[in-house]
Amino acid sequence: MSKTKSAMQAEDAAIAWLAKLNSPSLTEVQEQEFVQWLAASPLHQAAYIKAEDLWQRGEVLARVQDTKKISLWQFTSWQQSAKGWAFACSCLLAVSFGLFVYLNPHTNTYSYQTAIGEQQDIKLEDGTHIILNTNSKLNVEFNRKKRTAYLTQGEVFFAVKKDGRQFDIVTQFGVVRVVGTRFSVRTLMTDAIVTVAEGRVALGKAIANGEEFVPSVVLRANERLSLQTAQAGKAPEKVNANAALAWQKKQLVFKGQRLNDVIAELGRYFPETIQLREASQGDKEITAVIQLTDLKTTLNTLAQSLNMSVEFDPSGKLITLVPTPSSVPSTAP
Repeated sequence: MSKTKSAMQAEDAAIAWLAKLNSPSLTEVQEQEFVQWLAASPLHQAAYIKAEDLWQRGEVLARVQDTKKISLWQFTSWQQSAKGWAFACSCLLAVSFGLFVYLNPHTNTYSYQTAIGEQQDIKLEDGTHIILNTNSKLNVEFNRKKRTAYLTQGEVFFAVKKDGRQFDIVTQFGVVRVVGTRFSVRTLMTDAIVTVAEGRVALGKAIANGEEFVPSVVLRANERLSLQTAQAGKAPEKVNANAALAWQKKQLVFKGQRLNDVIAELGRYFPETIQLREASQGDKEITAVIQLTDLKTTLNTLAQSLNMSVEFDPSGKLITLVPTPSSVPSTAP
């Protein structure tokens, strides 16, 4: 079967690239152009492999005479020098290995998920430590160039290990980029919140193919900000990160939060439905450290501090906080 015109052009181009790659005047721009050319088509890759074979067998010189893109002196000068030929072959081997790595960027992928009320403490292959909070989903990918975590649901604490590669946490609302630090990312319905315990992290918009990451805001220790707010140019909020991230120790710390908000937060950790008998009680402010080990104990502790009691329906799936008579505001004139 005769060669197609495209195949012949690819072989000629491969020989030309082979000469450039072994030239002492090779530039970084040319290297990048070569990688782009190689990755553009399987035809280019096959042609380059053949060019390597011709080079090693010495048959490339015959092809050079028909390839105007290459100066013959490059090959004859290398051929005349045994040292130069050996150097060219060693360069070729190095380039071949580099191309293999580039074309075969081995990627390790891991998936993690927790149920409501469950937490997972995990050490990743790069030494990074993560803790998945309740009802969370995370996929992690590692290759030789970068580390990427995709948080699709819930909340994860990251203690990122430095190893020279960037570490991106990707959500549908934007990207968090770090090198080595400790922080959490929590997804919401329409946003994601980042809380930093140590170091610095950069927040930016989602990255499309080919785009560079552009940080909108850099967060430092004891600062919190959502990805949407960061992209709007807003300043971060000062927080006590240890208190905000106490869930890692199966605790929740509340300082002046409304009871309605406390109940909503407890709903993240327990599948049962918690409600108030009197809606007016929802505005009560709570300051407490609540243990997440057992819902009944948790609610009894909370109720006692609020002068309330706890009622469980027969199924155990509905729990009602009931105020004692003295805690209900009087409506008498």
